[in-house]
Amino acid sequence: MFFSSIIYYLIIKKAQVEKIESKLYMVANFSIPTLLYFFLARYNNINLVVGVRYIVAIFLISLFLNYIGSVISYFGMIEAPNAGYSVVVQKSYAIYTSIAAIFLFHSPLPLNKFLAILVIVFFTALLTINPSKKLSFKNYRWVVYSFIAFFCFGSLRLGNKLVISLGVPTLTLLFWAMLFTTLISLIDLLINKKSVKTKIDRKSLIILFGIGLSVSSFYYFAQVADVIAPNIGYSGAINAASNAFYTLIVALMFKDHLSWKKFLAILGVTAGIIFLVL
Repeated sequence: MFFSSIIYYLIIKKAQVEKIESKLYMVANFSIPTLLYFFLARYNNINLVVGVRYIVAIFLISLFLNYIGSVISYFGMIEAPNAGYSVVVQKSYAIYTSIAAIFLFHSPLPLNKFLAILVIVFFTALLTINPSKKLSFKNYRWVVYSFIAFFCFGSLRLGNKLVISLGVPTLTLLFWAMLFTTLISLIDLLINKKSVKTKIDRKSLIILFGIGLSVSSFYYFAQVADVIAPNIGYSGAINAASNAFYTLIVALMFKDHLSWKKFLAILGVTAGIIFLVL
């Protein structure tokens, strides 16, 4: 999950640099995992048929949390001075899921873990607030997008674990979730196809295919980690820890902004995450 996340977000950053529009990215992001999960489930003799109530639940989760969260996440990364800043905020949902898991799944959360969460919150605030800029929606629009994605992705992870805890196999859940999100993305693309200006050439197809493959790995390992972790927030914290490495790599590869203050804030978030999982 950790390494898949870094590769996935680097390819997304490349897609943004190449001006590949989000509507195309969304289709690749979910259609390729749909096919891979289908064949993987068939290979492992996993039943893909589930009850109507589970189908409805997965559809609602896919629409309101997966699809909308992914669109807003993409905008947050584009708006941020460094895409890594947005990703750090988005993936800090470990704070949210750690606490929610106590009530939903009766998961443990000792005092030292709670203190680690406070450290993460503090350094996340340092990362997102810039006192030299007037506090307005225009200057901090990427923060707004990032926090919306934060709650979407955190709720998505909680919702998925709840469905799996009721007896739906992981691959079955992932297949239906990816299928529904693919259909929603395709409908959006067809409705707005005239506004899509991205040229589909060999380079863009390779990037889109890379997005699909890397996100397939990321989604699968993240979901498995959520199921077996003592507290879902712990796996989310390890996921978030990849952000520090991603932010450094993206600053080196794409010359994104990376001040010392932001760098120290990222180290602080990472330190809090380490204390959370130890």
